[in-house]
Amino acid sequence: HNSLYWTGGPYLGLGAGAHSYAPAPDLSAAVRRENVKAPETYLQAALAGDFTPRSQEDLDRWGVVADRLWVGLRPRWGVDVDALAAQSGLGPALLDALLPALEGLAGRGLVARHGPRWAPTAEGFLFADLIARTLLDAVPAGP
Repeated sequence: HNSLYWTGGPYLGLGAGAHSYAPAPDLSAAVRRENVKAPETYLQAALAGDFTPRSQEDLDRWGVVADRLWVGLRPRWGVDVDALAAQSGLGPALLDALLPALEGLAGRGLVARHGPRWAPTAEGFLFADLIARTLLDAVPAGP
């Protein structure tokens, strides 16, 4: 199931404490939800027909892209930023923001480009949070 998270696919969480994620096909938005954690509370509400999530986060296009970046660089196959820029409709604006950050990380030996994909190096896996923070800082909060 982690592969689904890392590629930004939709998933539905059922039960106490479960999480769900529903991105728009064009990556223009997404909704992330978390169910009530306490099993007794969740069950009482569910039996009453109440499936209100404990929390809900509505992401805009830039938020979806930020999500894709920080989880996309967790697996060894990395992320295709050109495809992400095209899919999200952010095109050159996203690439202009990301490429200097990725090149800087590559200069430190933390990521490498493999064809169209950027992926962590063996050393980069030890610094996954630093890579994510660097890329998230490079991505504007909005248009």
